[in-house]
Amino acid sequence: MIIASSLLGLFALGRMRLVSGHGYMTSPRSRNLLASEETVWWPQTEQDPMPESCPHCLNLGGTLARCGIVQDRNYDAPKNALGGPMPTKIQATYNQGDDIVIDVTLTAHHKGHFVFSACPIVYGEIASQACFDENKLTFIADMAWDAVFDPNYPERAYIAPVSNPGYVLNPSSSVAVMDFSFKMRLPPDVYGDIVLIQWYYLTANSCVHDGYDQYDWPAGWGIPGADKCGTVSYDGVG
Repeated sequence: MIIASSLLGLFALGRMRLVSGHGYMTSPRSRNLLASEETVWWPQTEQDPMPESCPHCLNLGGTLARCGIVQDRNYDAPKNALGGPMPTKIQATYNQGDDIVIDVTLTAHHKGHFVFSACPIVYGEIASQACFDENKLTFIADMAWDAVFDPNYPERAYIAPVSNPGYVLNPSSSVAVMDFSFKMRLPPDVYGDIVLIQWYYLTANSCVHDGYDQYDWPAGWGIPGADKCGTVSYDGVG
């Protein structure tokens, strides 16, 4: 059985430049979103997360952090409100090979696609990127828009364009957001008491990734950008 706690590992690729996160995984909740939604200012205990005021600001992956960094908050090893290690807070329970629904909210749209990966760990362990890379989830369906399966890159979840009417102003935050929901299949051989789900966002607002010219884009989506995207350096800084 897989017991999956979510994290956010965000890389932003585009002409070798760094782009702020501008989004978060809402279900299962990412570590940074949990910290934001469950912030307690007083009294604080070791069960409370370190307060997070910018849940959409994660960036810097690579060797710096698989789960993203916001200022001095590294979500590879999330802290509690008192500065110690944050207890595990399981967000969902799944079985091996299940089809699950993953929801993501973007607060700024940079086009491109998502990749979701899994990595089993024990409490206190920092997941390696190699572990995530070996256990990518498979795209099954776009539950919100019209993205289709890419047989050349079965792990990719392509995102609907900003022109879609789903990109709306959130009245509670005065920030324009767009929600995405994908059915993804878990790897059949990944299991554990704690399994992290990584969201990996490859942007394409100024370039295109390999395979974009062969993908069956839904009507009206088009192929974003023109030049081929570069790669992020080993430390995550473009």
